[in-house]
Amino acid sequence: MKKYDLFFRLFKWAWRQEENFISEAFAYLLSYLLEEEPECGIELIAELTQERVRIPLTEVNAVTVTTQITTALGRPDIEISARDHLVYIEVKLDAQLGEEQLKRYRRALEQTSYEKTSLVLLTRYPVEFCPEEAQPDVNIRWRNVAEWLETVNVREISGFLIRQFHELLKERNIIMEQVSWEFVNGINGLQALMNMLNEAIIGQKLRAIGHNGSWSAHGIQCEGDEKYWIGIYYEEPCILKFEMYNVDNAAQVQERFPYGLFTGQCWSNQRDLASEEAHFFARSKASQLQFIEEFLEESLKYATVLRRQLS
Repeated sequence: MKKYDLFFRLFKWAWRQEENFISEAFAYLLSYLLEEEPECGIELIAELTQERVRIPLTEVNAVTVTTQITTALGRPDIEISARDHLVYIEVKLDAQLGEEQLKRYRRALEQTSYEKTSLVLLTRYPVEFCPEEAQPDVNIRWRNVAEWLETVNVREISGFLIRQFHELLKERNIIMEQVSWEFVNGINGLQALMNMLNEAIIGQKLRAIGHNGSWSAHGIQCEGDEKYWIGIYYEEPCILKFEMYNVDNAAQVQERFPYGLFTGQCWSNQRDLASEEAHFFARSKASQLQFIEEFLEESLKYATVLRRQLS
């Protein structure tokens, strides 16, 4: 996560309200585009409704976007109202549709005075309907909306908000990045880094006790007098980290221990491989290994000092 990821930073306050938060953020973005980039806002509504709703530019000021509106038959996540068309959008991420939810929303639309209505289901995963079930007029996936947002040409501030919303969808794994040919070189580079880390571990007379690959990180667990981990986190792949866990009473020393970072009971030392100081990716293989060896040696020295202060 980047420090300026606006929507994702706000998301931490939406505990157990992921769908509502995503709906509110999307409705805000759509409202903003209708006001500041009306042609783009009109096109987004057309995309959401698969051209069922095409609002003339002269009528864009009459369009309203509302969330969590209350009807006698339920509360659709988003309502879009135009001069002669009313749209209900039901947003689903992981949750299933409620019993007869779409049927109730269809009836609610029929009970309005609007000449035209549309029921849109916006989902993360594909939905299969039984023949006897009520179905939406449009079933669109979040990935389709995200891909459309990537193509729009708008002003700088509007582009910033679109990118922030796009980042929120990526952080929540609602949409995915494209896998490009860089994937192959990336895997080879990651393996080369792990080989160098393993060589440095052996050089420090530590014992590698397991390669650790997860959804968020890749590294090697090792042990000497203590157990350590060295590797990278995918969200910051240029930051090489050395970590020592189970640091009890860290609060007693962290104010006077000038090395590394404390996070709970974990102490870590790190180096930015992409920094001008490291210049890691421009180094030769021998120089890269030397850099890692020196980093590991330094980290172990700091870890030893820290343990003495804690004992």
